[in-house]
Amino acid sequence: MKPMKMKTKASVSILSAMAALLLCSSLTGCQSGGKDAFQMVICTPEVQAQAADQYSQALLDNVDSLSGKEISVQAVRTGKESVDPTGYAASIMKISTMVASKELDLVVMDTDNARESAKGSIFMPLSEAFTQEELAGFEDRLMSYDETNDEGDSTGNKVAYGIDISHIPLVTDNLEEGTYGVFIIRNAQELDAAKEALLYLANSAQN
Repeated sequence: MKPMKMKTKASVSILSAMAALLLCSSLTGCQSGGKDAFQMVICTPEVQAQAADQYSQALLDNVDSLSGKEISVQAVRTGKESVDPTGYAASIMKISTMVASKELDLVVMDTDNARESAKGSIFMPLSEAFTQEELAGFEDRLMSYDETNDEGDSTGNKVAYGIDISHIPLVTDNLEEGTYGVFIIRNAQELDAAKEALLYLANSAQN
């Protein structure tokens, strides 16, 4: 029982830091100098080394909003929290810091990490980014998680934050078997590109 208690405390600390960093990003004194590139992260327990290059090339070839823009795709291996809690925490904090610095637009994430990240309010609800018409056809692939209030407690409502892309080649070729989604970061600076990139990846599973 004691180890479970320690793990819960560690998870709460990470989520508290995520929420604090996101709040910090809205304050003038905490802002970085901004960014000039579309930035995406593949944040999963395991990821192949070539994944970042493959995602980058696919987006450049298929997302019109990225024409003429710089693009940065990073692969962040989180490992398992139960196996390496320190490494896991460092990976999650890297994502949180990028969000707070407004240096992240889109993320591909496994469902367990996404569920925890949603508690830190780093994702933009799909309903804020897309119309119902734009999301038509994805109803059975929406990835919904508990909505939280300012204190980090669940409101009892489920919010759709991402779309399941577990079966697209970019996932099956580079990630271990599992459930993965694509999510827009709440304070994305390249929102139009992030929306188009999300739809491109989501539609890839239907081709």
